[in-house]
Amino acid sequence: MMRLLDILMTIYPDIPNAAEDGAVGEATLHTVAVSDAAMEVESCDSAWSIATSEVPRPEIAALLRRAFPRELLLVARDGTAAQMRNLQQEEDAGLIAEEEDFELTDDSGNGALDYAILREDASMESWLCSRGARSPNGRAKLHRQAAQAARRAQRTAEGLDVSLHSLSCSSR
Repeated sequence: MMRLLDILMTIYPDIPNAAEDGAVGEATLHTVAVSDAAMEVESCDSAWSIATSEVPRPEIAALLRRAFPRELLLVARDGTAAQMRNLQQEEDAGLIAEEEDFELTDDSGNGALDYAILREDASMESWLCSRGARSPNGRAKLHRQAAQAARRAQRTAEGLDVSLHSLSCSSR
């Protein structure tokens, strides 16, 4: 359980610090609210399952739900396949990705789908699209197409690929 709480604090650092005096600040250690949830929840698979367990924690659920678009963007941009699978598996516990979860963009104007396209992660791209993700700027697709064309041209020049022109037969 403590390992799960460590993960929870790492993934969702913006969870407010529920101190005895009611002060709210950035959480850097386990808080009273999280410790209280740990005492009442015997076995949980994820942060979302803590929030929606037999003893529901609507405050934690609301915080996790608000952080979900940011998590999708960060995992699509910087995460691993395992991290993306973890987010996808939260659907079984009721944390469903919706179209508006994909509207968030970073400073460069890219959203989660843009990063899946840039990373050429077909599995992530397919999952995001099936949940309503759209490319806010479309530049990622153009960038990927240009990179693929450049790689194809380089392979052809090096003799690694055969162009369609060299395969055509002349009928004389």
